[in-house]
Amino acid sequence: MEESQDIRCLCVLKHRVEMYNNARFEETGGFGNEIFHEWQRMGKRIAKNSLVFVFLFVAICGFLFVGIRGVAAAEIQFVPGSGSYKVGDTFPVSIVVSSADKAMNAASGRVLFPPSKLQVSHISKGNSVLNLWIQEPVYSNTAGTVDFEGISFNPGYQGVRGEILTVTFMVKSGGSIPLSFAYGSVLANDGQGTDILTSLGSALFDVPESGGGAVALPPKTVQKPVVPRSLPPVQTLTVTSAPAGTPRAPKIQSSSHPAAKDWYSGQTATFSWKVPDGVLATRLLFGAIKNVSPTVLYENPIAEKAVDLTEMPDGTYYFHAQFKNKAGWGETGHFQFNVDNTSPEDIVASLEDTYVAGPQFSYFVLKARDALSGIDRYEITIDGKIREEEKGGNVTVYVAPVLPNGIHSVVVTAFDKAGNSLAADEHEFEVNNAAVLLLGPLSYMDQGAVFLMVFALLLIAFICGWIFHTMGGWIVFLPLFLISRGAYHVYLWTKGSRRMSGTSAALRAKQKKRIR
Repeated sequence: MEESQDIRCLCVLKHRVEMYNNARFEETGGFGNEIFHEWQRMGKRIAKNSLVFVFLFVAICGFLFVGIRGVAAAEIQFVPGSGSYKVGDTFPVSIVVSSADKAMNAASGRVLFPPSKLQVSHISKGNSVLNLWIQEPVYSNTAGTVDFEGISFNPGYQGVRGEILTVTFMVKSGGSIPLSFAYGSVLANDGQGTDILTSLGSALFDVPESGGGAVALPPKTVQKPVVPRSLPPVQTLTVTSAPAGTPRAPKIQSSSHPAAKDWYSGQTATFSWKVPDGVLATRLLFGAIKNVSPTVLYENPIAEKAVDLTEMPDGTYYFHAQFKNKAGWGETGHFQFNVDNTSPEDIVASLEDTYVAGPQFSYFVLKARDALSGIDRYEITIDGKIREEEKGGNVTVYVAPVLPNGIHSVVVTAFDKAGNSLAADEHEFEVNNAAVLLLGPLSYMDQGAVFLMVFALLLIAFICGWIFHTMGGWIVFLPLFLISRGAYHVYLWTKGSRRMSGTSAALRAKQKKRIR
């Protein structure tokens, strides 16, 4: 009997509370206003209980930033960094890279040394942490430079004082001898090529001035520069100035060869200019001579000319134009244009190496040669579908994208700076990934970093739920796709020891098909 009375009282209380809340809902301006006041009250409760949450959230974010990203710092230094030698001595200096916090997969730089005091006699790269050289280490004893650029295959190099190369110097004269870097870069093995270089070292060596003076060096053999067979010689002739009152030099333009320093392919060169008033005749000429007076006469002035290049060898040419008026022939205008109709030569695309650590990375060395304009880029076609472009010179390295397991084909086409192209033979290579590729960009992260990220996200979710629960609330997900179309009321009740209170909000469900 007592239980039935309790149930009846509870129903009456629920009805009264519902009527009260509906009336209050209408008085306060509807659903939007009620939600605003509810958020206002919730904000006050959160402000009272959120100090611990804010502290933990900032601490976790800082931990993630430092723990996952790490202090991505790399240095390139000289070893040794100092020393004392005599004139005529030879001594080795190693260029080393340190990247203790993050793996690196590429390094490059230029070393500067005083050519009047030092001379490079040998470069050794046998113990290098770099596996493939994009640019073979080269030096110039005239300019006082040593250049290097290479990559380290996946997973890259991580450690302290990994040798890049060793340079052996010979002392030419006494004094203080500094070594420094003009520039440098160290790229992280993070899939994005992030430059993590923070410091470039220097070195200082001492050679006493009383060491016997400058060392005698063997005479240097000077070789004449090799001129390509197809490049016409450039001659410079003196052109006398035009008499007063004669026309100025024509301003020549070309729609087919617009830039004087660029190379173009094609069998026709087109030139144009403006003919001013008073011009009675025009003289034109084109050839391999830079400064010359034109000789082909056009008694009726013309404003454009097309030149047939079919029988002309590749090279640099000049177009000349001159105007005549009543005072005589004026100044000559000259226009340089470069012709290259020959495709690149000797293209080779070879699979240098592969590395499998989850996704497989395939490294290709692309080589081509162009005698005149030079190699501009390579176009890579994989399985006849994927097309990429790789900028580069005679030698460059291409890293294929992550591909599914199986046999794949690659075709590489080299383009010179004039647009001529040459394709290499189709090359097949096999991909055998060591793991299922589901993580996308996370595949570049180590397992510890992934674990820390997942753990931190779960911890943040737990803290948010715990704080909300301490405020007396629950997070409830209502599957709207399981209910019918129509209007509903959502009741939120808080049950205390002696009283019950609640509020309601309108909810409308829309559904195209009813689930039975």
